[in-house]
Amino acid sequence: MTAIHRRAGRSRTLVARAALVSLVVAAGCGISPDTAPRDIDLAAAGVDQRSTNPQAAIGEGRVFFVVQEGGVPSRLVSVSRDVDAAAERGDPTSVLDALLDGPNTAERSNEITTLLPVGLDALGVSTRPGGVVVVDLTEPFGELTGQTLVVALAQIVHTISEVGGVNGVRITVEGESRAWPDAIGTQQSDPLTVFDYPGLVRSTQPAFPAIPND
Repeated sequence: MTAIHRRAGRSRTLVARAALVSLVVAAGCGISPDTAPRDIDLAAAGVDQRSTNPQAAIGEGRVFFVVQEGGVPSRLVSVSRDVDAAAERGDPTSVLDALLDGPNTAERSNEITTLLPVGLDALGVSTRPGGVVVVDLTEPFGELTGQTLVVALAQIVHTISEVGGVNGVRITVEGESRAWPDAIGTQQSDPLTVFDYPGLVRSTQPAFPAIPND
């Protein structure tokens, strides 16, 4: 993996917009240009089958991979990773490394995968004033489209936002700035936050019990 270089927010008014996005995502109709929810074809999307040695699911750090649920667009699921103390100091390098390594064997056996493309590397990561993290990725990321791109963006944004002090994530491709779609397909030029991708993380809450009929 290409070495990641370390260097040392955005304040948005998002309450109304986030509420609207949540309603659209909950209805299952806003992640892609399609008129109805659809599952992602993971094979066609080029799901990363890395030959590296992904980390064991231990530690207090969290990275976000993908699960696919019948009839529902793919959801993010967090898994544990033993990231080093740099993350506690606001350096996202270790969690980004863990994300790019992909799910381990046990996670894959539980149908946890990633939509980050085969061959993806990080060319650099830096933290700017205001807590904005800039991640420069290789060209395979720029080739993603549609719902696959939205979910892949959400993986990166949610993972890096786990690091203390992060207020936004700006993603470039080989040094080139681009606008990226949020959960309802609106192109965003500002740094991305988890508020741009609401409703994509699988709930850990148990289902409510059925109400008995009298």
